[in-house]
Amino acid sequence: MARYLGTVTSPRPIEEVFAYMADFSNASEWDPSAIEASGVNGPAPSVGARYEVTSRFLGREVPLTYEIVELDSPRRVVLRAENDSVVSEDEMSFRKLPDGGTELTYDADLRLKGAARLADPLFGLAFRRLCERARSRMQEVLSG
Repeated sequence: MARYLGTVTSPRPIEEVFAYMADFSNASEWDPSAIEASGVNGPAPSVGARYEVTSRFLGREVPLTYEIVELDSPRRVVLRAENDSVVSEDEMSFRKLPDGGTELTYDADLRLKGAARLADPLFGLAFRRLCERARSRMQEVLSG
């Protein structure tokens, strides 16, 4: 299992940050590994909304369909994706800061399936590096 937990802050109000991040079609703007992202069944984030995301990871293009499985606007959103080799669950938690800005905590959990689990230790290192680049870019996007 590979897991990453990162936090960013934004001067923007919680409702704005939540709306932007919960719309996973924006993932290619803040995740350098996401080469393409689009909504499948409408742009408004809601439980059941699906997003096609193609990421480049370890030299391969990996397509996943993420679905919002939990949504508590503007505090929390959970997305889940699964294919033959991986299960991904991403949880974003939002907290209003005293100055009117927002703190976003991103918790990404990626589990390999089947024989691929043997590569878990090396996979975890690469996953954490990728997530840290995404966290840095997320900080830039949400600060601007």
